[in-house]
Amino acid sequence: MKFWQITLLSLFLLISVTCAEPSNSSSAKEEQEDRSCGQAAAVLDSDMKPNMSYASNLYKNCSCFSKKKDLTRTRECYEKVVSCCDKISSLEALDLQDDAVDYIYELEGDLHKAAPGSNCSCSLNSSYDSIISRYDQILANDSSNMVGWNNRGVLLGELCCLNASLQSFKQAISINSSAAEPWYNKGVALYRNDPSQALQCFNRSLELDPELAEAWFNRYAILMPDMEDLHNPASRLAYQEALDSYLKAIAYKRELEFYEPPYLVFKKI
Repeated sequence: MKFWQITLLSLFLLISVTCAEPSNSSSAKEEQEDRSCGQAAAVLDSDMKPNMSYASNLYKNCSCFSKKKDLTRTRECYEKVVSCCDKISSLEALDLQDDAVDYIYELEGDLHKAAPGSNCSCSLNSSYDSIISRYDQILANDSSNMVGWNNRGVLLGELCCLNASLQSFKQAISINSSAAEPWYNKGVALYRNDPSQALQCFNRSLELDPELAEAWFNRYAILMPDMEDLHNPASRLAYQEALDSYLKAIAYKRELEFYEPPYLVFKKI
């Protein structure tokens, strides 16, 4: 049994149930949500303005309809974000459009993105293909845009197009080798097929950003030996190094304590 399996088992045993809020508190909260969603409806029904201020505000308000289980208005809201961002030529708009498309697919129960794994296969469709094409257009005009290459790689990685994703991270690193995120993302993309190279990438990202909790967590997952091997001195050293990485990971990001490793989530800039 791996150490992380023991850790997770211990966590499950420590879970406690919290008391419900008093009914009057719940009622006040619902009234507040109704007022908030009234404001959200006003934003949604207003004339679309093709700028990031309007798109960001609209996106923020979409969550109101989602909380109220109003699927029709939720979808309408995120689709309007997509349409708005489609009229704005910037990386910020592309990232927001990508997030809105994700929510639309979640509503349909058909989210195409997945953590890279053994059954991962490249999955493109018209929505994401359009966003990637727009990344390509921006990068054709500014090929030295490190953030653009990194975020393009993130989208491709989430769609399991790992070879294309790695090429984007390679471009980002060649432009600025001092940015931690492309190194970390390259490690995520390599994790399943080449863990030793992935470890090198995580190590490099931590040299650049020692507080990158996700990199510490994945480093721990790679280094942790099987418990039955601990009679071997080399395995005991690996165990201690892995444990040190785990403790650093949860020190910087406490919620990682509840995740089963690895944490194959890419990071945008």
